[in-house]
Amino acid sequence: MKTRNTILLGSLASFGIAFLDAGFNEPMCVVLFSFFISLTAFRLLTRTLHTRDPLFYFLAAAILGTTLALAIMLLSPGTVIRRVFFPASPGIVRLFEITAQGYAGYLVDLLRSPKRLSALLVLVFSSIWVGTETDEKPFDRYWIILSILGGIFLAFVSILPSVYGTSEMAHPRTLIVPTYLIVVSLIYAGLLTGKWLARSLAASVPVRSGLMVCVAGFMLFSSWANATSLYESRATYISFAQRWDQANAQILQAKTNGESSVTIPALHPWTGPGGDPTDNPRFWVNSCYSLYYGFPVLGPKPETGQP
Repeated sequence: MKTRNTILLGSLASFGIAFLDAGFNEPMCVVLFSFFISLTAFRLLTRTLHTRDPLFYFLAAAILGTTLALAIMLLSPGTVIRRVFFPASPGIVRLFEITAQGYAGYLVDLLRSPKRLSALLVLVFSSIWVGTETDEKPFDRYWIILSILGGIFLAFVSILPSVYGTSEMAHPRTLIVPTYLIVVSLIYAGLLTGKWLARSLAASVPVRSGLMVCVAGFMLFSSWANATSLYESRATYISFAQRWDQANAQILQAKTNGESSVTIPALHPWTGPGGDPTDNPRFWVNSCYSLYYGFPVLGPKPETGQP
């Protein structure tokens, strides 16, 4: 009875945590749903999980929790309202076509950017070095490849909700989730690689020293590349700061004059589209501006750019 109660409590906790985590945003909801489904199927196919194992019930509860969160997101009134401002969702074939093309471009940009690639290599070599310091039981080497492929797959899946909702590839500034998933998978693969090296090369000192030299070299290069890039793009931030100063003065003056609200021109923030106030007072940017100034702040109409 105690075991059954423990499994029941664990399943309820698994359901609740998965439901809450998946409910934070659409990409993570789809990622968690795909992760739990894939992990369960893989463990069942490899016969490392059985229907009588407590883990099976925990995974099943997590799948149920993410499924419910996904259903609530799809059927929520907010989703219906937002869909009005975007074209009809693409079909399944077109959905994967847009995502695949955009995802390929995203990976190419990641690998051909010296500052991004060097920062990524710092994390990879650091994780390999940490892995060489561990002393654990042997493992199958295919887990190294599976962890990388799993991260790439989940990163791809995380982009699907955005493409489905807007019928176009997600804006680069919104690709935080896929970047996080790729980085985590590479770090985990690095740890496993370090463990494999420790067993294969008897944890040789030259290997560890070489890894630290690589970490130091890529870290210095990454810092230099990022500092150079920020300095060269300073005009973008200076221009935005000037526009912001003008808008700030306009808002404060309108508030001082006792006006009921103020409409500022488009600021064209350096973060990209979606960061400007609009004529909709309930738009999240408007709400943030208005809350900060304690005064209703509006912007131009997105369609025309006019008040």
